[in-house]
Amino acid sequence: MSKPIRIAWDSTCFIAWVDRAESEDQAVLQALDFTMEKMTQGRIRIIDSRVIETEVRPGNLERTKHFHLQLRACPHFESFGESPAVRNLAASLQDRLQSTGRRGGYADLVHVATAIAARATEFWTTDKSILSWSQAGVITEIAICRPYLVQGILDLDA
Repeated sequence: MSKPIRIAWDSTCFIAWVDRAESEDQAVLQALDFTMEKMTQGRIRIIDSRVIETEVRPGNLERTKHFHLQLRACPHFESFGESPAVRNLAASLQDRLQSTGRRGGYADLVHVATAIAARATEFWTTDKSILSWSQAGVITEIAICRPYLVQGILDLDA
């Protein structure tokens, strides 16, 4: 069996997946559903920064705690806390953004830096500002993209 793809999710992905707002792009929700299902099967690893614990708050405190406990309990979900290396990388990314006239929020930069440090294959977000960082060629260490359905995955071991 091949090594699972490692996809980092921004908090916007978790919020879209949990809230399921009618205004959310259905293709994005399908991609998130598919990826979450493949993660529970061990075919994809979802990576995140623990910053999501302050940003993704589905309901009351008990429901929020339960949601995050369930995520952490999945053996194919990887959550990383802030480390000095991640903070330094986030600062470096911020400097790069500023040199091109762009700005990035601290949490957004920590999410991207965590994805890079964790060696994720891609960083998924629905935030147009973060997407523009990659599209403009400012952040090149990782592919930053909107969630999409992964097509053509052959499961020869099934």
